[in-house]
Amino acid sequence: MSAIAREWVSETRYVFQLSLRLVHWTVFFAAIVLSVTGYWIGTGNMPAEPGEAFQMGWIRYVHTIAGWVLVAALLLRVYLFFFGNEYSRWTDFIPRRKEHWRDLKDVFLFYVFARARYPHADFGHNRLAALTYLVVYLLLLFMGVSGLALHGMAFAAGWQSWLTWPLVFVSAPTLRLMHHMGMWLLWGFVAHHVASAVLVDRETRGGLMSGIFSGYKLVPKRTQQ
Repeated sequence: MSAIAREWVSETRYVFQLSLRLVHWTVFFAAIVLSVTGYWIGTGNMPAEPGEAFQMGWIRYVHTIAGWVLVAALLLRVYLFFFGNEYSRWTDFIPRRKEHWRDLKDVFLFYVFARARYPHADFGHNRLAALTYLVVYLLLLFMGVSGLALHGMAFAAGWQSWLTWPLVFVSAPTLRLMHHMGMWLLWGFVAHHVASAVLVDRETRGGLMSGIFSGYKLVPKRTQQ
């Protein structure tokens, strides 16, 4: 039996455009600020008596600014869904063909240790990751809308008071609880996201981790003779 010669040929492509990386890191750092300040606001354990430092006011102020930054980042992401490159448009996030669903199933089997090799070898997101990111964007949208509604409760009149429209459908305590639970869901995703990104980067040697800084990904291709 003749030996099989294997040659690894790599291809590099600019995948993560600057605007997408800006969204990624803005959302990440805004989420940190929002989580820390939001958790602190939830405890309510801050001095606010006359003559003492009004810490709660400053924390709420920082939380509000970070919230608006998050909203701005999400608006930019919506723009990229329609006008970004081929790897950031909405068509790359929704399984539309039979092979997309096959890729989703194969990647899922890999993540649950039912498949030995990582099946996806392309520059774009694997279909399971893409669909997960779409769900996370919807969760971020909910966090933004619910956060603005809770913010608008402090205003009796003006455009900011109009932000409270979700309170027509759910009570303020329930919305606050859902907002708090959303924070923990997001950090659960972050833990899985980092772990899976490191795993996929190791399996594919595609520079996934460095690509979110540089914008470039490398896909090794094996040719056989």
